[in-house]
Amino acid sequence: MQCLGHEQLSAVQLAASIELQSIPDGADVVWLQADGDNVRMRGDGVAVTATTGIALYNAAAHTEYRGKLSDLRFILEANTPALNVMYFGA
Repeated sequence: MQCLGHEQLSAVQLAASIELQSIPDGADVVWLQADGDNVRMRGDGVAVTATTGIALYNAAAHTEYRGKLSDLRFILEANTPALNVMYFGA
């Protein structure tokens, strides 16, 4: 597995349900880590809310996701988190 890139979604971007912005060609795995507060995610292409989806907890170890990266959706739970994303592929 090779690292293909990184992006950070800001609190301003996470204020509404948002998808990943810069998926590199060949990426099929992401590592996700919330920084500053909790972030919620869904992987089915449906808009996520601050009370639905899976919680990514602030400063917890990264969460690995394998699947259709373009279907991921994120939103902040509260305050001003950032979401760190690392992309990987074969």
